[in-house]
Amino acid sequence: MSQGKALFFGLPFLAYSLTVWPMKELLRSTDIVLISALKAALSAEGIAVFEFDGEIASTYAGIDSFPRRLMVRAEEYDQAAEVARAVCPDHVA
Repeated sequence: MSQGKALFFGLPFLAYSLTVWPMKELLRSTDIVLISALKAALSAEGIAVFEFDGEIASTYAGIDSFPRRLMVRAEEYDQAAEVARAVCPDHVA
């Protein structure tokens, strides 16, 4: 497993670190049920999944102009794509 880049912020005695991981988009959809099912399947496999644009999509619910994006770490993308093809073969390339 490759390591992300650690960034340090603040004064030395108040420093905290933030690890930055390269991400890849796995899926983009406005279907909340599909997003939820895929997040559950990925979590069950131990794959960290992050939902982007959920807040704006919730604000403008019912408008298909704001899809939600599921992102995974670049190093876990191939494994995540296999899981996604099993759950929703019509939505993942």
